[in-house]
Amino acid sequence: MLASSGDRARDLRLIGDFFQRLATYDLESQAALLLFEGDMQLSLRTSEVFGAEPGRLAQIIQSADLLLNFCGSVRLPLLTLFKRRASWISTLVTCR
Repeated sequence: MLASSGDRARDLRLIGDFFQRLATYDLESQAALLLFEGDMQLSLRTSEVFGAEPGRLAQIIQSADLLLNFCGSVRLPLLTLFKRRASWISTLVTCR
C-alpha cells in the first residue's frame, strides 16, 4: 500500500523501486501494491493495483488463511475482505 504523493512520476518511481528490490530476491511476481489517494478509504475499488490483476488480487485476499497486519496499515474497508486478521502490538522488552 502506498498513499499517492500527488506526483504521478514520483509514485511510479517508488513503485518501480519496490518491485526492483523484490526482484533481488525473486519475489516480484509474488507481490502486489495498492496505490491510493491519502484521503480515500483503502479498498480495491478505489486503489490502483500494481503487480496483479485486481480480480486475481481479490481472489488471493479472500482465500488467504490469515493476514498479519503489521503496524495496522491495512485498514477498513479492505481489511474486511480477509477471513482472519492478526494485528501486532509493539511492546518494549527490557533485559536485566
